[in-house]
Amino acid sequence: MVAYPDFDAHCEWQWEPKNAHLYSAFEIASRGDPGQTRFLETINSHKSVVFLIMNEAGPRAVGMIARIADACLVAGGYGVQMVTAGTAHSAGRWRNFRDEPDSIAQLHALFVAHMIMDKDAHYSCGMHQFGLRDTVVMAVPYQEAFEIAVDFELYQLIDAPNLKSGETFSVGHNAPAWRIQSDRHPYHDDEFLDRSTGAWCLEKEEPKKSRSKGWFSKLGFRN
Repeated sequence: MVAYPDFDAHCEWQWEPKNAHLYSAFEIASRGDPGQTRFLETINSHKSVVFLIMNEAGPRAVGMIARIADACLVAGGYGVQMVTAGTAHSAGRWRNFRDEPDSIAQLHALFVAHMIMDKDAHYSCGMHQFGLRDTVVMAVPYQEAFEIAVDFELYQLIDAPNLKSGETFSVGHNAPAWRIQSDRHPYHDDEFLDRSTGAWCLEKEEPKKSRSKGWFSKLGFRN
């Protein structure tokens, strides 16, 4: 039974026979999936591939694709890869989305990848699917960069702020401030992934004894 029988979702689709490169593509894109080894064995046995195509951006469009992808899994699919974001999930991991199908945080976790560019920067890929910029975090350890990038992206998805270069972002009055700058994505010329919306670059500010703050959100502050 399809998980969302009353939900009106549609997209273009393209069917192809077995793809010899699919195993390596999923191997790279599913890093972090707890069941990756068994998952890849399953992927290796696939007989066909269905591409879901949505020429629309925004949370509503992403939610539609998520539901259609879930219906494909119910019909016997093995896993889902976001070709435009460089991430992939096993059927079991994807179906966790069913618990909160309208959760922006769940959609963000499924559709946005976070990676290490080099020792000096962390970046995301996939926010363009929501019609927003990806995030680049400069010169801090990976875990700190990952956490602030996720908070910053959820802030945009939930509150839709009108961000401007030169402003600062913080998750609380006593939390560090991050200077926001608009820029091209560092990998904007990648022929396989769409990074056309650009990136917000975050750089941690040195602590100050006092600075004005304005309350904009339960999640984020800007000044």
